[in-house]
Amino acid sequence: MASTSILPLQLGQAILGRALEPDAPAPEYVQIDGECWKLVTDPAAIQAAQDALEAREKANEAFAMAQYAPRIANRPPVAADAEGKAPGAGWLEYDPATQLLKQMWRWTGQAWEELPMDPVMIPIIQIGTGTAGDLTADRLIVTNEFVARVAQILELSVENLVVTEGATINELVALSIASATAEFQTAYIQNLRTNGAVIDEAVIGELAANLITSGLFRTADEGQRLEIDSNGMVMIGLDADGIEYEMVRIGPSGDNLITLGDTTISPAGVQAPSGAFDELAVGGDDLSTILAALPRGVRAWGQIRQSSDYDSTVDVPRRRAELQTTLQKDRTYRIRISDRYLQHSGTATTYVTDALHYSWDGTPIFPEAPVAGSAQANSGRHYLPAGTFYTAPPMEFIVTTGGYVDNRTFWVMYSITCHNAGTPVRLYAANNFPVTMTVEDLGPAQDGILKRWNEGNGGGGSTPTPDPEPVIKRYTNTYSSNGFRTYDNNGNLRSDPDVVQGLYAGGPSRLLRKGGWTFPSMTGDLAGATIEKVEVYMYMNHSNYYAGATVNVCWWGGVMKDNLNVIGTITGWKRNTGKWINVNSSYFNGFKSGSIAGIGVKPTNSFAEQYARFNGSGAKIRITYTKAS
Repeated sequence: MASTSILPLQLGQAILGRALEPDAPAPEYVQIDGECWKLVTDPAAIQAAQDALEAREKANEAFAMAQYAPRIANRPPVAADAEGKAPGAGWLEYDPATQLLKQMWRWTGQAWEELPMDPVMIPIIQIGTGTAGDLTADRLIVTNEFVARVAQILELSVENLVVTEGATINELVALSIASATAEFQTAYIQNLRTNGAVIDEAVIGELAANLITSGLFRTADEGQRLEIDSNGMVMIGLDADGIEYEMVRIGPSGDNLITLGDTTISPAGVQAPSGAFDELAVGGDDLSTILAALPRGVRAWGQIRQSSDYDSTVDVPRRRAELQTTLQKDRTYRIRISDRYLQHSGTATTYVTDALHYSWDGTPIFPEAPVAGSAQANSGRHYLPAGTFYTAPPMEFIVTTGGYVDNRTFWVMYSITCHNAGTPVRLYAANNFPVTMTVEDLGPAQDGILKRWNEGNGGGGSTPTPDPEPVIKRYTNTYSSNGFRTYDNNGNLRSDPDVVQGLYAGGPSRLLRKGGWTFPSMTGDLAGATIEKVEVYMYMNHSNYYAGATVNVCWWGGVMKDNLNVIGTITGWKRNTGKWINVNSSYFNGFKSGSIAGIGVKPTNSFAEQYARFNGSGAKIRITYTKAS
């Protein structure tokens, strides 16, 4: 039997009815639920009915959209604009002069209600060129945020939103919702489409500026910018030559770290469970230099808690205690023994001398016979009546190891000498009265400036007062630079904001540069002085390599550009760091005479490893010297 269907007679219903029984008679009309239906057996008629049904459904959808769709125009709405609109439909007015959203309304069913303007909405809609009136889709540029905001304000569902009567923006709304989620997904801009149409370049540009794509975010393709990737966040800057370099890095690698594991760099300081430093400076001074100038405390000590044997040998020193240690050159030491009891057990009065013997030239001091060349300090000759104790006062002396060789053995020996036969003497000591010996480091070597006066009225009249000897004082002066210059490879003075050494990779040879700093005169301060130490300070702003640059430190005199002479080379000097550099003593007289007027830098080749830029106002020269006052 041929396919059959029944259709309602009502206009526009176009809904397929139930099929009749296959073998039942086929009347042309039947009654179903009180309605009159017509039997249809022609396949073409059935297809036509189906097409009519789909058309009717689309018409109903379009009618529903038209009831709610917001309209966009360059004027306010009037009552006639509400025709065919359901309550809740919106009206958006734009300003043709600024091409921005101006005002919004909503149809209540009775009148157009003016809505409060949302400041967020104003800058996120742009109107294309054209005449006044309702706009077509190709003249309206709408951001995702705008579409989502309209839907929220007008309380519309996604299905009811249109830009104009014919163009839906369902997929734009979906994209906006997706971008607002906490999880960011990789978006391939070239594959984005709306209703089958590729998004135009303006929308692509807007999306690209607001999306984090392919694991990389950066504020610009080149030049000064911020980049965020799997290695962290990096601020890229440009130096005066337009060369890119890392200014700051926050992340797991780089020159400048803010946080790494358990280590944090904060305004309050650095917090870390441990640290290792190739160099550490405080206030521009290397920490080792600061520590070297401080006292180092007791280098050796010991106590005697048991009395020695009695001895009555005449005029022979008897060793009773000894210390051995090592000293360093150019230091000042104090050798000391505490107060102590000398006990006499004989029947006659005796005289006793006790002394400290010492040798710092590596020669041992033998018992009972101190070697020639060793020195001694003693507390004088003590008078001891028979069977008594004598309390000898503490005894000490100062040793300055000016020309001493580091780490040679230093001996200190304490002895007692009896000067009368048959009068035995010993050193008395016990747990409650120990005798202590110490060797103490007091700090850097110092010249003694004690004056001895011998005034008096002894027999022949007054002894003239000698002329006072000059007092030798130590000074440390720091001279700051008062100018700087940079020259190119042709000897021309440049206007660089830094003192520049060398040539960055790929640069023209004329930019192979050198330069230095000028200083105020130092000859007046140094006249008649003995220079002990010269240090120079420079601060590097930038280098070509993260690992650091090779820097040739120079002195100059006369004309700077023609007389930059290398006095030392430093490798691995990193960016954004300053260094104090010791100058060899062979150059001291140059600073004193004025033939050295300042310091500088210059390249010895054109490789990028020697490209470095230094702070133009940060150089210093520090000179330590002694001078009679």
